[in-house]
Amino acid sequence: PDSIIHNGDPNTKIRFPDADVVSVETDGSERARIDSDGRLLINSTLSSPGTANVIIDTQLGSGSGIRMIGKSANDGSEIDFYADNNSTRLGFIEYNNSITKFVSETNVPLSIYTNGASDSNKRLTILSDGKVGIGTASPQRDLHVLNSSGDALVRITSADGNAAYLELGDASDGDAGRIVYDNGDNLTFSTANSGSTTEKVRIQGNGNVGIGVSAPSNLLHVRQEINATGSGT
Repeated sequence: PDSIIHNGDPNTKIRFPDADVVSVETDGSERARIDSDGRLLINSTLSSPGTANVIIDTQLGSGSGIRMIGKSANDGSEIDFYADNNSTRLGFIEYNNSITKFVSETNVPLSIYTNGASDSNKRLTILSDGKVGIGTASPQRDLHVLNSSGDALVRITSADGNAAYLELGDASDGDAGRIVYDNGDNLTFSTANSGSTTEKVRIQGNGNVGIGVSAPSNLLHVRQEINATGSGT
């Protein structure tokens, strides 16, 4: 095939391996080509690259195929996604020293799939209003977990020797309610009173339940306090 060869370096050339195709070689091997459909192939000569406009065969084992570099410590790298002939930005991915962003600039959901792109393989969905669905594309609450074929399970696991917490509250009192597995086979329930969250109910591993008691000695152990007021003649 016709080629343009670097003078004194015959292993480096621009070639025309087929009609409407141009390729670039270094060290005697093809590194890139533009095919007749305008697609860019890097380290690849696929004859049927599908619908992709850019094909990269990294050939680097565990190394990176694409690297984007910011110009200074505070600069990030960004990939933009456009539609409507480059007139509408749909979203972008940005990395910098202070934050990592996956941004949708439309009101369509952001979804993550595994094992294929069919609806049944949609694993996580974030709606435009911020609701998150796991196993559902239509979350009804801030976090909605759905298992359409069986029981739905949520697990909170701590390191050995530590507790697992579920804290409930509002903007001004973030842990007004608390459910804790305390690593001693006890499950405790706490509520806030005058700004202090304290344990109110404890269920021990042996099944004993304490209300106002941290070491219940019976199946139900209640600390009773009675306050009586009144007047008489």
